Amino acid sequence: MKIFCLALLIIFIAGCAQDGYGTPAGRTYADQPVIQVGLECCGYPIAFFNPLAREFQGIAVDVLAEIERLSGLQFHIIDRREAHINELLDLLDAGQLDVVVGVINPEYMRGRFNIPEAGFFSAYHFSEDDSSVFFVNFRYSVTFAVNPHDEFLMSVFEETLPLIDFLSISRAWTTRDFDHAAQMIQVQVPWLIGAATLFACVLGMLLVLLVQNSNERKRLRNLVTEHSHTLDFESALLGTVFDSIPDVIFCKDVESRYIRVNEAFEELFGVKRDAVLNKKDFEAILSVSPQRALEWREADLKVVKQQMTLHLEETRALPNGEKRIFDTIKTPLIQNGKVIGIVGLSRDITRRKQAADELEKASRAKSDFISNMSHEIRTPMNSIIGFSELAMAGALPETQTYLTRIMENSNWLLRIIDDILDISKIESGKMELESTQFDLWELFNHCREMISVKAEEKGLKLSFSVDVPDDGSLLIGDPIRLRQIFINLLSNAVKFTSVGMIRITSFIKESTPTTKTLYFEIRDSGIGMTDEQIKRIYEPFTQADSSISRRYGGTGLGLSITQNLLQKMGSTLTVNSMEGLGSRFGFEITFDSIEGEGIGQPAQPVNTSSNPPRFDASVLICEDNEMNQMVAEEHLSRLGIKVFIANNGKKGVEMVRERKAGGQPPFDLILMDMHMPIMDGIAATTRINELKTGVPIVAMTANVMSTDREFYREQGIRDCIGKPFTSQELWGCLKKYLKTEKIP
Repeated sequence: MKIFCLALLIIFIAGCAQDGYGTPAGRTYADQPVIQVGLECCGYPIAFFNPLAREFQGIAVDVLAEIERLSGLQFHIIDRREAHINELLDLLDAGQLDVVVGVINPEYMRGRFNIPEAGFFSAYHFSEDDSSVFFVNFRYSVTFAVNPHDEFLMSVFEETLPLIDFLSISRAWTTRDFDHAAQMIQVQVPWLIGAATLFACVLGMLLVLLVQNSNERKRLRNLVTEHSHTLDFESALLGTVFDSIPDVIFCKDVESRYIRVNEAFEELFGVKRDAVLNKKDFEAILSVSPQRALEWREADLKVVKQQMTLHLEETRALPNGEKRIFDTIKTPLIQNGKVIGIVGLSRDITRRKQAADELEKASRAKSDFISNMSHEIRTPMNSIIGFSELAMAGALPETQTYLTRIMENSNWLLRIIDDILDISKIESGKMELESTQFDLWELFNHCREMISVKAEEKGLKLSFSVDVPDDGSLLIGDPIRLRQIFINLLSNAVKFTSVGMIRITSFIKESTPTTKTLYFEIRDSGIGMTDEQIKRIYEPFTQADSSISRRYGGTGLGLSITQNLLQKMGSTLTVNSMEGLGSRFGFEITFDSIEGEGIGQPAQPVNTSSNPPRFDASVLICEDNEMNQMVAEEHLSRLGIKVFIANNGKKGVEMVRERKAGGQPPFDLILMDMHMPIMDGIAATTRINELKTGVPIVAMTANVMSTDREFYREQGIRDCIGKPFTSQELWGCLKKYLKTEKIP
């Protein structure tokens, strides 16, 4: 091949040398201007290119030479042999040529170019056959066209052309014997030599190739044998890996025909791979229903057409009848940007699903257990707190101190129970938020009432600097959970601060007609935290330092619950703290808002032991726990209320029915426990409402979450009061449904 290419290069160079290519297009003039000339090669003898002499020749060329001699100018003929006269004139018009020589119609071109008056000359046209040249009776008229902007050049032509002997130049060419065929033969001699050289080279190359061909065949034969061994090894390796994978693996073409399956596939469907290959699902796997085969086919088409990976979860029956759950992945097999097939993998996830179900059942069981335990603990706590509050009314100062401690520790225990219940709800994903309007002043006032006593005991200054909407709008959110967030943060601030102050600040960061974004910050001057401690404070049952729980108490659940609640509200808790200098907790929440009555300043805290209201009413208490009956009855009796007791829901329904049948006025209010034997509170409420007495029913239960309240309303229960309750909470509920008496 190298010899063949070299021969072609030699022939090409020889031809170019004879044809005039590769030589300078014209001479260079350094001392005088060079005139660019466009010459129409209209043929012998007027103007033509002689390939043997490698130059332009003819009458027109000799006339130009005479003008050079007379004027001292230098002409350079531009090599445009195949150009028509009109193309040359266009170049002249564009300024790329100075003069054009050729057959020109002076009448048509005189207005466009300068045409010298004395520049016309004529000559016979010669025709030729294979061996000689002869005259015909036809004459050419040739002249010059000069750039109309070049007055100097035009004057040169007008002065020199009359001095030229056109007749002598014409006779010199017309009497010359010019054998064009012989000239062409001379030109073609180098090509003939090159062709002969090429033939010799090709012949020699063929001989070399014949010798090399035998060796190449041997090398290729060895290469094929070696490659075949490699392919056999790779195929065996792929097959071994394919069959050793316990998951079901299969390959299909774009028509959903199986082209490869592994041993796990054979075991799953109870078929041999030879019976499966080149067949579709409904042909290869008889145990598969037509509907399932159609679903697989639709999935295959989706993978091929959309070039996407699909995940499918389905239950399949094994040959022994056992049902198993499989997670199948189908992905396109792509080569050079085109889908050529499908690769699928099915994994048996039955055990994993069963384990997940067991975990979910365990989680539900844990949540139910915690919920039930919370309810069961709240029931006796209701008695403890209720009797303590009742006893404080007439107790001696020393006894009141003891009772106050009992109530404080009871409330502390309730908070621990609530925290554990909240963590359980968060872990099980059952934590839900309310969406109701609330008064931010009232919320802050309640927080101050709960925290101020502890702060005063430690001599801490408690400061509230809050900014609430001043346009009369009400915020919409979950006030119970928001209050829980503030209580958690304020309680921690009081717990970990010995000297100094605790300050809660809020301001409106952004306001729109329908939303309000508020920023809240709780700052203390307590013990502070290091950066390492801050990283651990959000973990459940974890505090910044293991010694803190021993020194300050607590479960370590408050901040974890707070962070989870804020995240559900679309916010997050940020912490800035320095050890020994205090801590700062901040967050912002965007609330929906609606127009409402103007909100005033927060009301002053009410003393729970004074100014109890009086009612002239009859109230039915449906409660199975004797202690809770006594607490509720004593609270209501002190307010002038006539109390009736039903030990279960069925008894309560009978008492309402008997009162209606006897023509007595209905009860003014029914306080209904939700968990009672024989008939629970929901069933009893349904029966009582069917009697259409119009008596309002209020749930008195430990289950007072937002979902519980909503469920109670759906069952016809007007309101809800939680266990344990304080006298203030009970009074507020009673005022909604009973008429108060004026105290003289």
